[in-house]
Amino acid sequence: MLKYEFFIIIIVSGVIGSFIALVEYRISNNQSIVLPRSHCDNCGYILKWFDLIPIISYIFLLGKCRKCKFKINSSFFLIELLTIVSTTMIYIFTLNVKYIPFLFILISLSVQDFKNKFVSLYSILLLLLSTLLISFNIKKVFIVMVIYLFIFCFNNKFNFIGMADIDVLSICSLIFNINQLIYITLLSSSTCLIYFFLIKRKTKTIPFIPFIFIGTLISICIKK
Repeated sequence: MLKYEFFIIIIVSGVIGSFIALVEYRISNNQSIVLPRSHCDNCGYILKWFDLIPIISYIFLLGKCRKCKFKINSSFFLIELLTIVSTTMIYIFTLNVKYIPFLFILISLSVQDFKNKFVSLYSILLLLLSTLLISFNIKKVFIVMVIYLFIFCFNNKFNFIGMADIDVLSICSLIFNINQLIYITLLSSSTCLIYFFLIKRKTKTIPFIPFIFIGTLISICIKK
C-alpha cells in the first residue's frame, strides 16, 4: 500500500511541479496561463502529451524541442525535480501528506520571489488557507495577528526585511511551534548568507522565501 501511495505522490508532485513552472514562466513573460496550449517558443510546435511528462520528457528530448531542437528553458525541469524531491522527502520522513499542499504553494512563492523579487497576494492567501487546513487554533491565530501587526508597523518604518518574507514566516508560525520557527529562521538566514557569498556579486535585494522553503522543508522532515 505504501509503495502504491509513494508512486501516486511522485506522479502528482511532478504534474503539480510542471504546472507551477508553466504558470510562473508565463506570468514572468506576460502571457496567459490558459491559452495558447503548451508550445515551443521558437517554432510554435504544439507539445503532445508525451512531450509533457515531467522530468522524463525533458531527459528523453535532451532538453530540446522535438521539432526545431531549440533549447527548452531548464527552469521547467528544475522546478519539476524540486517539487518531486521535496514532496518525496516529506512523505518518506513523515508518512503524512497533510503538509504537501502547503509545500506546493511555498514552492510557487519561492519561484516567484527568486525570479521576480515579487510574490502574488493570491499565493500568500492560498498559503494561509493551507496552514489553516492543517491546524486551526483561534488563540494562536490571534497571537500571531498581534505580533504580525507589531512587526508590520516596525518594518514599515525601518524596512529591514521584505513584507512578503514576514507574511510567509508569520503563516509558518501557525503550524510550527516557537522552537521550530526559530530553527527555520536561523537555517533560512544561514543558507541565504551562503548563497550571498557564493554569487560573488553585490545586490540590493536577495530573494529570501526560497531559503524559508529550505528551512521549512528540513523542519517538517525532522519534526517528531
